[in-house]
Amino acid sequence: MTHVFAKPYTFEGKEYASIDIDLESFTGAQFAAVKKSWAKEGNYAAVPALDSEFCIRCAAHLAKQPIEFFEQLPAGEYCKLAQAVSGFLLA
Repeated sequence: MTHVFAKPYTFEGKEYASIDIDLESFTGAQFAAVKKSWAKEGNYAAVPALDSEFCIRCAAHLAKQPIEFFEQLPAGEYCKLAQAVSGFLLA
């Protein structure tokens, strides 16, 4: 999936018009690794795929970007990406 930002996003001096998140390549092992890392930080959700923070961590893993890349996005972009990942995981 390629997410095109509503307006260019600058992170650490580099401008991004879009970000590629390869959801189709996401494996069960990767999902479990993201979940373990997320849980070690004290997070919990009965259905992780419905939690926006968990979904953003999945996006960060797949995009090979630090979590800060996503946390610093405008809220609307953050939510759109979280919803896209959630929708994929729940489909």
